[in-house]
Amino acid sequence: MPKLVLAFSIALAWNVVAYGQAPLSPRLAKKFQSGIRIYQSGHPERARVVFEKILKEQPNFADARLQLGSVCFDLGDYACAETQFLLRLRLPDSSPIKIHYTLGLAQYRLGKFALARSNVERFLEHSRDSGELRNKAEILLANLQFADKAAARPHDIQLVELTTLNTDRSEYLPCVRPDGKVVYFTRRSPRGDEDLYFSERDATHWTEPAPLIGINTPLNEGAPAISPDGKTLVFTSCDRQNGVGGCDLYRSTIRAGEWSVPVNMGSPVNSPAYESHPCFAENGKVLFFASNRKGGYGGTDLWMARLQPNGAWGKPENLGNRINTSGNEVCPFAHSNGSALFFASDGHPGMGGKDLFISRRDARGDWGEPENLSMPVNTIGDESSWTVFPDGITAWMASDRKHLVNGASAVRPNLDLFALELPEGLRISPSRFLQVKVLDRITQKALAAEVRLFDLNAGQLLYAAQTDAEGFAKIAFPKYTDCALHVYRKGYALFTEKFRTPEMPEPTFHFEVIALLTPESESTSQAFVLHNIFFASGSDSLRGKSMFELDALFRFLSEHPKTHVRIEGHTDDVGGEADNQSLSERRAQAVVRYLVNKGVQPGRLEARGYGESRPIAPNDTPEGRSANRRICFTLLDLNEKE
Repeated sequence: MPKLVLAFSIALAWNVVAYGQAPLSPRLAKKFQSGIRIYQSGHPERARVVFEKILKEQPNFADARLQLGSVCFDLGDYACAETQFLLRLRLPDSSPIKIHYTLGLAQYRLGKFALARSNVERFLEHSRDSGELRNKAEILLANLQFADKAAARPHDIQLVELTTLNTDRSEYLPCVRPDGKVVYFTRRSPRGDEDLYFSERDATHWTEPAPLIGINTPLNEGAPAISPDGKTLVFTSCDRQNGVGGCDLYRSTIRAGEWSVPVNMGSPVNSPAYESHPCFAENGKVLFFASNRKGGYGGTDLWMARLQPNGAWGKPENLGNRINTSGNEVCPFAHSNGSALFFASDGHPGMGGKDLFISRRDARGDWGEPENLSMPVNTIGDESSWTVFPDGITAWMASDRKHLVNGASAVRPNLDLFALELPEGLRISPSRFLQVKVLDRITQKALAAEVRLFDLNAGQLLYAAQTDAEGFAKIAFPKYTDCALHVYRKGYALFTEKFRTPEMPEPTFHFEVIALLTPESESTSQAFVLHNIFFASGSDSLRGKSMFELDALFRFLSEHPKTHVRIEGHTDDVGGEADNQSLSERRAQAVVRYLVNKGVQPGRLEARGYGESRPIAPNDTPEGRSANRRICFTLLDLNEKE
């Protein structure tokens, strides 16, 4: 709520209609009424002068004390407000019980949490008010109880102002490109509208911010979100002619260094209400955003939409009442794998204004109870936006803390950007990215192809999408897990790879796989290793995590119905030669049985075992023996065309 409106609500709560506390001359009574009118017309500075002059003549004029206290609060002079309310309480005539609420509010703004709490508790104990004012007092008391504890146990965090990016205007809503080298943010222009800016990281510092050409207009553009591959920007723009509501989400893509003309994301993401503060998660398959659309819990709620197989966004879902409150929840930031969500709220207990929170997702996918980031991240002012860099340690935020007066909130001219290093308890696992580049093995030209990444340990699909025209796909993946990579393109042999996500030292958080696809015309009699088929030790029993690879081979055969393949089994040299030969044959036959049971015609399949006779690596190391224990497929009859 703007401070002017808040102050008016304080002043008008007094219902000043008489001045029975002391004889008052007609001249002062007229002057007092003039001060009220000036105040109500939106000129608190002038009203302050009037009330101060009245009190010089008649210091015991109780209603003038109340009005001067309200004016001081309006102007952000909370020390003056506290003084005036205390002086009013010392006057001999009875004071309205509401003064304890307004006094507590002023002391809260001054950081005097214990005194403020005592006054608010007294108001709640004695007031008969059962409406909005009591509700506000109860919220304030919850904030004071939290602030008292937070002030006693602040985090050991140092915030550093980003002076290269900050100006005398507001800078806020930062987001970082997944490689950590570019930051986008919102800046308010001298005209009062919002524009998008970016800054790049060179060897030592952030460059002077520049506006996003092709995105900004004379209207409002802000709240940027960048996709995991760094090529799609979603942002908020208001009052455009093609808008669905007042403020909508728009999408633009970058190619050859230029952003495309923004496109409204349309329904169901946008609605006739307000949509803003987008954030990607789960490899760009989930979009979090803030909206005050119907179906929420209060003011602005957090919602999420999922990308459907057809490329459209599904119906947004409310994040529920564990995250959302009767207040406002805004500015979501999600970890790349969706396991943690940061957001700003004025509805959960906090330091005051908007505070920053974190909620962690459990194994069932439910959001945990939000945790306030506490002091010194949060203050009694506004902390309204947040982003975490790929290292999981560095965070940027926006705050008006630079404009607090002696630690107390004041009328703020603008928000600024700050950097900090998260303490252990607030860190999130680093974002790790796999970049896949798909090439034709023969021509070395880039190929558009479908890429799928599976977590073999969790048994789930992590990513499925098409590469871009340059053959690139960028994928966020969990820390330390076994992954299966599949690449499909019609007319090419199936490509599979297996790898464990590495433990990479800072600041490297991505690595690259070159997927060389072999055209069918060049694949005759060439053996392709199926890297992700697993058997129980010494057995031909297929393990469950083999199904991703087997189903990929089934899909390949289904899309190439005239292709015949030979499934080949191989072993290392541990054990007897005859036993290894038998085991390799039985394992090849197990794969054939699986494919036949899925619907592949038996005549298209052949099983053959080679035992230990065809090693592809030395058998004198664990790594070599592991490489030799493999299942391959060889394409046959490739001259038959569909």
